[in-house]
Amino acid sequence: MLKKNTLVNLLKIIDDKNPNLFKQDSVQSRGGWACAWATLLLVGAIVGLVACSTWILCFFAVLSCAAAINSVIDNCYQYIDL
Repeated sequence: MLKKNTLVNLLKIIDDKNPNLFKQDSVQSRGGWACAWATLLLVGAIVGLVACSTWILCFFAVLSCAAAINSVIDNCYQYIDL
């Protein structure tokens, strides 16, 4: 419990010193290369998900696929015409 409390206090101190650090609106556009890398990593994560053989590898493949989807959303939203 003490470790978790220390981590929370550290995050609160960091947030007090720099309030824009954890806000999504403060993230600047990363350009087309970031979108291309995110898409490439998503393809790799899907390949890893298809090829997983044990439950632990499948668990990590699902986590990496979720992270890759989040990265594509963050980096490619300005290129998607909705």
